[in-house]
Amino acid sequence: MPDDEYWSVRNDLVTDGVVTKLPGRGGRTALVVSESSRGEHEGSSGLAWLIRGAFGSSLFTVAVAVAYGVIFTGSDNLVWNLLSLVFGGVALAAVGVSLLIYKVQTDSAQLEAEGQARVLRRLEGLARQAATSSSDTRELVRAMKPAVNATSTSESAPISTNSVGEGDESRGGQEQRDGEVLRDEYGAYYLPPAIPLKVVSDLVKWWDSEGATGRWTLSRLIGGYRQYNASGNFVGVPWVLTFDGGKEGHRSFRLAYSGRQKGPAISELEGGVWLDLEDGNER
Repeated sequence: MPDDEYWSVRNDLVTDGVVTKLPGRGGRTALVVSESSRGEHEGSSGLAWLIRGAFGSSLFTVAVAVAYGVIFTGSDNLVWNLLSLVFGGVALAAVGVSLLIYKVQTDSAQLEAEGQARVLRRLEGLARQAATSSSDTRELVRAMKPAVNATSTSESAPISTNSVGEGDESRGGQEQRDGEVLRDEYGAYYLPPAIPLKVVSDLVKWWDSEGATGRWTLSRLIGGYRQYNASGNFVGVPWVLTFDGGKEGHRSFRLAYSGRQKGPAISELEGGVWLDLEDGNER
């Protein structure tokens, strides 16, 4: 199936608890099988063999009875021996029927239990997703408020011919959540996993070129923001990234891409104003 359809189905199955994510290049997916389910499956297979054995023995006993009647015709104990064989075959068939009924009831109960467990896993996943999303987005919006306010009052960024993170997403009339992106009528907030690696990489290159110091890691990246342009999309719109600077407080950087230069023009928010950072400036 197409990639977009595959990931949509995969993510729904992850939410339902049917499959789980595994580490690996490109993302690996595995079926969720509990130890109890595996044990029940093995027990069900053993029971199926017992049922086949009971019915097979019953048919074999009847076949022996027929052969005995043909070979020993006229024997004094023929009738009693035939009755014994036939009743033995019927008894084995009854055992097989009983085991079959038990298996059907067990499988039905197992399917019902799996259905209930699947529903519970889905509810748990949705609750966890809602709690995490709510907590993350609240912190993201709160932490980025100064940078968002500064972006709203700043001049428009130069029109970009760089395709980094650009799209034709139109302006949303109301706030809506789309995975790890929170949109409103003014722009979009991005949780760290939704920010293109190229944008972060460009900021790292600038950081290295400036000889900046400090123990900074991606775990300090709070999120990103992009404001809609006049046409209601993100063409030519800069990225704003906010980091947790620890004792220094939050630090926000704006990356504006332009076709007139190889890399983005980077500004840092200081005192509510974006200050352009040129190569060689000590920070």
